[in-house]
Amino acid sequence: MLETQLSPGGWDIIPGAIYSEDRENNVLFAEAFITTPYVFVMQKAPDSEQTLKKGMKVAIPYYYELHSQLKEMYPEVEWIQVDNASAAFHKVKEGELDALVATQLNSRYMIDHYYPNELYHFLIPGVPNASLSFAFSSRRTGT
Repeated sequence: MLETQLSPGGWDIIPGAIYSEDRENNVLFAEAFITTPYVFVMQKAPDSEQTLKKGMKVAIPYYYELHSQLKEMYPEVEWIQVDNASAAFHKVKEGELDALVATQLNSRYMIDHYYPNELYHFLIPGVPNASLSFAFSSRRTGT
């Protein structure tokens, strides 16, 4: 997705991309300008718990490097890769997904603006923070 946005005819720069070693072949990243914790986002309910349970369906964007680490930490969970976290918020609200992995920065914005009384988030313990930076296309066009 990021690589497509930065292809010829697309964007020249993405101002808040999450760094990933997997994307370094196609995208150039500037130094990180902010780090933010990863969180789980779930439906808000009177008995809301800050934990994942066996059999839950949890979305994670394909470009998050902590996917294999989370699979080891929560092997009883069904992990579903998605193109981006923002699109999965609605699926959590509707009950199609039990939870999703997002950055705290993205989660706070989405919940505050679109799901204030419906969703909540909590920090994922034991994982590194996401590093956000400017992203540029690694392919140069003739100038």
